[in-house]
Amino acid sequence: MTNTLKFLAYDERPAFAPPVRAYHDRCVAMASGVEGTEHSYGSHPLQRLTVYPAAQPSGEVLLVFHGGRFSHGYKEWMAIMAPALHRRGVTLVSAAYRLIPEPFPAGLQDCGAALHWVHANLRIFGGARDAIFIGGHSSGGYYATMVALRPQKVGLGQVPAVAGCISISGLYRMEADKLPGPLLFPDGAEPQTYVDASPVLQDLRAAPAFHISWASNDLPPVPEQSAEMVSALSRAGVPAESLVVQGADHFSINFAASESDGTWMNSVEPFIKRHRAARAGTPAAS
Repeated sequence: MTNTLKFLAYDERPAFAPPVRAYHDRCVAMASGVEGTEHSYGSHPLQRLTVYPAAQPSGEVLLVFHGGRFSHGYKEWMAIMAPALHRRGVTLVSAAYRLIPEPFPAGLQDCGAALHWVHANLRIFGGARDAIFIGGHSSGGYYATMVALRPQKVGLGQVPAVAGCISISGLYRMEADKLPGPLLFPDGAEPQTYVDASPVLQDLRAAPAFHISWASNDLPPVPEQSAEMVSALSRAGVPAESLVVQGADHFSINFAASESDGTWMNSVEPFIKRHRAARAGTPAAS
């Protein structure tokens, strides 16, 4: 089924706060005319994804998860990235996932299930197994990071390995006294719960390559946690690239990621090419 932005297919959602409403409206306007195919990866209404296939696929696929503080948001927000990726032969897949008040790790498990679906259905859109990348914005960046790291203590289960993770303004440390920790976990959660759910506190030695970006005017604690995650990955011997998008904030960085010749895309494209080649065991083209 071909669609553009079928927001009305969702159950009614709470009203957005003004900054989120402005972000939502701009995403809708920017994604006008961007079409993809809708698929289900489970029986829940939010266990759905949209494939935005490149007309001339290179085999590279980027599976992304939207932001929304774990409690709101739409997979269609990420459609704005498709045109710029398509120019590079990259197919975009944007997945929804269960939201709060569904308890953790429901949303994380959904993101893992979406990756399984992509891995099993690559032939539909010309994808290659050595070229699956995963990413997201804000809470979606957190989920992408956790799926890429594949920790076993949070109920994620086994998921396919990826060639790299591309996280935009993500979160990497969960704390009981700081958001979003209290959103995800009930009062009285054991301290170990926050350790197990913090990407930066995992054993990172087997992690895939990471591209971590954040905005110069991002929300706290995104810059601090992003820099901490880059350092932790580097200490573990994992390729980790970072990018600070100057002049952007927590919302507009996602618009910057849709600019065909912008700083973000010009940083991510060689990252994808390089680490697809590394996963395949071949030298990257210069």
